Amino acid sequence: MRTPKERDVSPSALSRPCAEASSFPELLKAWRQKRRLSQLGLALQSGVSQRHVSFLESGRARPSRTMILQLSETLEVPLRDRNDWLVAAGFAPVFRARPLDDPQMKAVLDELAPHQDPDTLWSAEDAALVPVLPLDLRRGDLRVSFFTVIATFGTAQDVTADELRIEFFFAADAATEKLFRQASGARSNL
Repeated sequence: MRTPKERDVSPSALSRPCAEASSFPELLKAWRQKRRLSQLGLALQSGVSQRHVSFLESGRARPSRTMILQLSETLEVPLRDRNDWLVAAGFAPVFRARPLDDPQMKAVLDELAPHQDPDTLWSAEDAALVPVLPLDLRRGDLRVSFFTVIATFGTAQDVTADELRIEFFFAADAATEKLFRQASGARSNL
């Protein structure tokens, strides 16, 4: 029998480890384990006693709304999942989840529009993405090299804005930079 660390885990289970969990104790434990923290580690980082964390995970204690938000902040739980925690504990969700075409999201989409076609925007379920990714493309003799940066809204208070990811491509070498500067110069002369 394999230990929990040796079990095969599907990519969807990694992105949202507690999708099947329905009770607050299960959600708390799943996220604590995802972040690879012991109960003591979570207690030290969140300023809560280890005993209280244990009682919350076992269901012997009921969390307050403040406690849920404090622990989810410490564990860097995405806003959508924080709402799930609140609902599982019997509270109303705190964070709104507006669709991308909501009038109040217009300012976000207007800001993003010059950078990416709004129809192709997508959201990732997990905010723990690699910040820089090298990318080399070749076609025949042409070679371009980029690194990408994926940006998120750090102070988002809306589920949709929290899940948006913006990817920027930057030249990773002088030859690629020269090629694109020449192309943009030729384009601006048209």
